[in-house]
Amino acid sequence: MSSFTLLDLSTIVRSWGRGVIFRAARWSPGDGPLVMTHLGDTEGDLKISTNAEMASLTLPELTGPAAHEVDYTGEAPSIEIPMFLTDPAHRALVSPTGSANAGRSRRSAPAEHTLAIFPEDIFLKPDGDGIVQAYALSLTAGIWYINAVAATAAQLALLDQTFWAWRVMFTRPPITFYGGAGDARKQIETVTAMLAHHPDMPEGHHLYTIGDPMDSSIDIETGS
Repeated sequence: MSSFTLLDLSTIVRSWGRGVIFRAARWSPGDGPLVMTHLGDTEGDLKISTNAEMASLTLPELTGPAAHEVDYTGEAPSIEIPMFLTDPAHRALVSPTGSANAGRSRRSAPAEHTLAIFPEDIFLKPDGDGIVQAYALSLTAGIWYINAVAATAAQLALLDQTFWAWRVMFTRPPITFYGGAGDARKQIETVTAMLAHHPDMPEGHHLYTIGDPMDSSIDIETGS
């Protein structure tokens, strides 16, 4: 017998607000606990493009352009980060060479990072007045804490929206000297982060993981 049941829509998270992005040097299981620092100040959307690809087998002379077989061939994700880049140290951090300067005699391997994007609402007071209630998010014995207080069910629901990119390389952002006045002269540039295959991560997570990594048997707490 066919069955059709409505979802309880009152339990669905419809918005998780602004994103905040954290960074560490490229991390692998076995490296120890994953310790990350706030990448910097951003303004605007943190956009993740998954760039998934499908390869279709068609029989155009028989059935037209509709696919008969489809292979999911993979993804080449990227993240666009609108970031304030007035600090030369930030420019060095988000460059492929680890330096704000450029010009080498030979090609070289780019610097590699691990990134995580969290909903900023995790850190804000729940009454919606826009006041930060916490600056520290931590994990101890499998339990998430906000400023040393165990995360609430609402905060855990937001943690389910986090995005973990395990192996990332930055392309060098542009440099603009803005004219005008007011908001027109904000030193915001779009930093692009390219995700690459991480061979040490579990199957199905070589590129990225959504939600609490511990739920996917990725132990970021002890690094084992």
